[in-house]
Amino acid sequence: MQAQQYNFVKYGVADGLGQTQTAAILQDSRGQVWLGTYEGGLSLYTGKGFRRFGIRDGLPNAFLRALAEDAAGHIWIGTEKGLCRYDGRVFTYIDSSQVPHEHITHLAADEAGTLWIGTEKSGLYYYRNGTFAKLKVKGFKPFRISAITIKHPKNILVADRYNLYSMQITGADTLVANLNHNLKQEGAYPNTMHVLPDGRLWAGTTKGLWQLNGKTWRRVPVEGLEKYEVTC
Repeated sequence: MQAQQYNFVKYGVADGLGQTQTAAILQDSRGQVWLGTYEGGLSLYTGKGFRRFGIRDGLPNAFLRALAEDAAGHIWIGTEKGLCRYDGRVFTYIDSSQVPHEHITHLAADEAGTLWIGTEKSGLYYYRNGTFAKLKVKGFKPFRISAITIKHPKNILVADRYNLYSMQITGADTLVANLNHNLKQEGAYPNTMHVLPDGRLWAGTTKGLWQLNGKTWRRVPVEGLEKYEVTC
């Protein structure tokens, strides 16, 4: 049995990418790939080339850390200076007292239509039915949310600098459990997470790629990646 071969193509600034350091990647429902960069704004790869968007196009900041697509096909962009939405024509800065105008660290949209918003200093927010609100649950006081992933619409996993939380959503109630499965003893902190259909959790961290099996984290050996930060 022969192993499957993958072909990689390298793209850089000369090809139209806004910046070589990429903090967020999103493939939307149309198959297009969005890339949020450090100080290079937003880049869109259509399959034929790149389009670049920056402050002149309506972004509040060129440092982008988070991307998500909602059920309506809108692209949400988390920047160092707050939240922005793109409807395919214009960028709209979310100038609302209900969501902080600070570094948005992570975004995730679930199938039920809720957008989850992780922040640098103010905890976890959500956007549902046209309204923003902060998640307030006893015992849930995250320190710099670094990653969010949707296990299923009623189970959200949230990582901060030191902890991994499981949120069970039942109607108007949300139950939060600290899973106590962290990587701080390894000196690694999650930047992004993804749950596979078999339930395994993968995390891109400040020290390479890791996988959680049950209650045990193991480093995934990827040649050349062990010493590098995985951002998306």
